[in-house]
Amino acid sequence: TNGRGRTFSAPIGGYYYSNEWPYNGTDPKPSTYIPWTYSNLKRYQAYWSAYVPEACAAKHADRPHECMFAATSYPTIATPMFIIEAQTDKVVMPLHDGLPTLWDGFPPRCNNKVSGCPAAVVSHMELW
Repeated sequence: TNGRGRTFSAPIGGYYYSNEWPYNGTDPKPSTYIPWTYSNLKRYQAYWSAYVPEACAAKHADRPHECMFAATSYPTIATPMFIIEAQTDKVVMPLHDGLPTLWDGFPPRCNNKVSGCPAAVVSHMELW
């Protein structure tokens, strides 16, 4: 209005991370997953014609696709932000980490508890 307007942001979720070390346990075996690594992002950015913040792309001109991850783009954003994000969830873990889906009717069930989860799965999650 009078030139004093300010933009703020409070995004909820969507801040994916690079998963260079997916689950590779044998009991249970990994689920089929979508690789979510910096090297794969280059293909995804081209496939989706994905927009990345201009300041980030300029700072990382040799690898602008990495700006799709908040770890790379966040330091280049000037707008004040308060980010609300879970560390991970039951969608991301099987989709991008290869963790078996142990939450919905698959024995042994984890259901947001460590008890009942296979040791290999718990061990992988502890790496986070």
